[in-house]
Amino acid sequence: MDSLRKKRLGQGDALNYLILTGVIILVLIPFFLVFKGNIDEIRTEKLLDATEMVINAVTDISNLGAGSATTVTVDIPSGVLESSIDGENNKLLVINFGGKIIIIEFPKRLDPNSRFPIEEGRHRI
Repeated sequence: MDSLRKKRLGQGDALNYLILTGVIILVLIPFFLVFKGNIDEIRTEKLLDATEMVINAVTDISNLGAGSATTVTVDIPSGVLESSIDGENNKLLVINFGGKIIIIEFPKRLDPNSRFPIEEGRHRI
């Protein structure tokens, strides 16, 4: 009789651990979803900062006049799939960022042969 009780107690403990594991998973899933959303926002902000640096450099060079040149160092986050120069007078930079399309308008015409880097990491433009 005692051996039957011990088996039932062992099975009850396993069920308690299973329930506890389920509760922990249910509590952690929303945390991970919120964390992933924050990572996406940080990556988007990083990409927008990079494009803003390029816009400022283009504006500065156009203000300095012909023959001016500069180098801009930008950090590109992961998730950039492609970029292209588009729009009337080639003033739009279109970036496909993880399925989201980001369109940045430049104050001056861009060279249609130039390209915005899409590889993750630090780049000199």
